[in-house]
Amino acid sequence: MLLLALLLGLCPPARASAAAVPAAAASSGYVVRVDSGVVYLDLGSASGARIGQEFRVYTLGPTLIDPATGRNLGRPKSFVADGRITDVEPLYSEGALISPSAPAAAGMRAELGALPAAEPAAPAKVPEASAAPQGRKPRWRSPWFDFPAAAFAVGNFSGAGKPEVALASRKTVRLYPYPPESTATLAQFAVPGIGSRIVSLTADASSAAPARLLATFYDDGLGRMETDVLTVSSGAWTLEQNIPWMVRAYRRADGARALAAQQLLDDATFPFSAIYPLEAGPDGRYAPGDKALAKTGSDWLYGFARVRLDSAPAEIFVTDSHRIKAVAPDGTWESDEAYGRTPVRLSWQNKILEFYPPMPVLEGRGGASLFLVRNESRFGAMAEAFGIFDGAEIVREDWSGGAFSPAWTSKTPGFVTDLALEGSADAPTDLAAVVSTRAGKSSLWIYDP
Repeated sequence: MLLLALLLGLCPPARASAAAVPAAAASSGYVVRVDSGVVYLDLGSASGARIGQEFRVYTLGPTLIDPATGRNLGRPKSFVADGRITDVEPLYSEGALISPSAPAAAGMRAELGALPAAEPAAPAKVPEASAAPQGRKPRWRSPWFDFPAAAFAVGNFSGAGKPEVALASRKTVRLYPYPPESTATLAQFAVPGIGSRIVSLTADASSAAPARLLATFYDDGLGRMETDVLTVSSGAWTLEQNIPWMVRAYRRADGARALAAQQLLDDATFPFSAIYPLEAGPDGRYAPGDKALAKTGSDWLYGFARVRLDSAPAEIFVTDSHRIKAVAPDGTWESDEAYGRTPVRLSWQNKILEFYPPMPVLEGRGGASLFLVRNESRFGAMAEAFGIFDGAEIVREDWSGGAFSPAWTSKTPGFVTDLALEGSADAPTDLAAVVSTRAGKSSLWIYDP
């Protein structure tokens, strides 16, 4: 079975709809490259390709000749796989396959199919939700952006004293006011490499200067994870430093926010290093600390958080079966439901690494609350195994002494790759989530926590 690589998504099984497109209306081309499940087609925007559009990969058999008349009847098509386009350049496009009957390979034929359905316009503001546990509504929804978002980060990046949000598509970071009221960008930055993929964004506002953005991405050319440190100057992103590590913020048990780093290793037994604190030196340049973080329930940088439960330090992490587990000195708790599945993923050393959405924690006098994402596919486990999702549920879980229980949930019309609590550290006012759809669009949704 063909494994999908990074940032797979926006590709629900669509064999029937792709087949329903009249041949005369379809654009045909070739598969020019297949890299860990990402298919490159010689069909770009100049050929009419669009993000979210369906395509079919097939081969042509020998020419059929009518034995009675000698007439050339054409060449029969043999189905290989259907897919959906995830990124478009002028002369080529990238796509993700679904339900392949055989491995796709360079030289096979490709045909564009159904165009993505248009998204309904989303109002900037929506009515307040009721206090019922089910059906929490967002307080704010941004316009739909014409790209699937992999991550976001909020900070005072321009130094103007106002919050801004950085949204990442496959390889481009775009800056908007927070919350964004339009799709007009303040600044853009593209990470290097044709096949590079952004997996996470982290804002660092630890210094008095404007916040810095740490954009972690997979460098296809070097075959490693890197993080670019970006600042905004004169309305443009400036690259300050490149770090050959993955970087992500995490919450310590005392509630403080800190940065951590990890490297991928060319070792099938130990595919990644220990997790180290990431610190900025006197010159402002980042470097991992000398001592690794104390071993956690998860060895994966993108799978843990720390919190205090019943006044005792505890750790929360994603298990191999996608359950959420809390480990405290006086016992453990594990969720019945699966969480954390995400299309933001990488095939590495025969292992699928999932860059799980963060698990924001809210602590108060009433105890701790945990915010989780459950990405869902109406096509079941097969689609989920390929990182294909078409909906999600955001869940707030409250600790009641010995267990977490749902306080409210919210359904979204697309998958969620990132969420965060925003506002003051002691009393955040926003729970922000980025929602991406099968049509290749995304929107920032903001809830009352």
